[in-house]
Amino acid sequence: MIRWPLLVATVVWSLLAPCLTAAAQKQTLHLPRDYALLITGIAGDDDHYRKFWKLTIEMYRVLRTRYGYSDEEIVCLFQDKSDEAKIVDAVSRRAQIEAAFRDLATRLRREDRLLIFVVAHADYDGRRTRLHLPGPDISAKEFARLVNLLPCERIITVVTTPVSGYFLPLLSKKGRITITATLRAKEISETVFPYSFVRALENPKTDTDGNGRLSVLELFRFARDDVMNFYRKRKLLPTEHAMLDDNGDAIGSQTIDEESQDGQLAGRTYFEPVVGG
Repeated sequence: MIRWPLLVATVVWSLLAPCLTAAAQKQTLHLPRDYALLITGIAGDDDHYRKFWKLTIEMYRVLRTRYGYSDEEIVCLFQDKSDEAKIVDAVSRRAQIEAAFRDLATRLRREDRLLIFVVAHADYDGRRTRLHLPGPDISAKEFARLVNLLPCERIITVVTTPVSGYFLPLLSKKGRITITATLRAKEISETVFPYSFVRALENPKTDTDGNGRLSVLELFRFARDDVMNFYRKRKLLPTEHAMLDDNGDAIGSQTIDEESQDGQLAGRTYFEPVVGG
């Protein structure tokens, strides 16, 4: 006796099973993604407010238009949320910065990559370095603890503030690239580096080897040299010296050449979507 209901069910399942399996695999497949966290501290006066806002919105736009980041892949914190462009996700208070890192810790996967770009005033009191924020400041050590919450290994952190060199040993780790505007010294003057860094992202000449891809090393070198040209043209002594660390030794290098300990990871890390990058 043929059990028709059972036979029909078996046939239907044999037809649907491959489709269901493929759909399940598609749902579980996670392609690596690029994310960015933009943190801009308190400006302190109208002139710096305009400068900081220009840096923030230009960085946001170049990530969106030139490097293919989506709105949901960019988290932007600024000193207020009054922008007409509607790009600011939260005020850059310490609590909101902590919340942003906690949120990213739940969203990021191990294979993803994160760019952290910091613009702010900062100080060093002989014991600790602090970013100036609306409300309570955040120390370099506290900031590093937040970065360590993230599950992804590939993190590019660019701290463009005065005395930012003190962040470097705290952020240094295997698989990470850390760029600072200054040495680990009391380079306390306002920095040119954030403007040079954004210009480097926008300028096709940054691709010095002409391969059509922008490496983090090319980006660092262009921005570093642009800063030095700024001081040279004005016949001023440089008050900032950018550093790059990408081997996890917590030392960093200013001049990157074949004999440098740093530069290999940055040289093969491209500023483009992770897939194919």
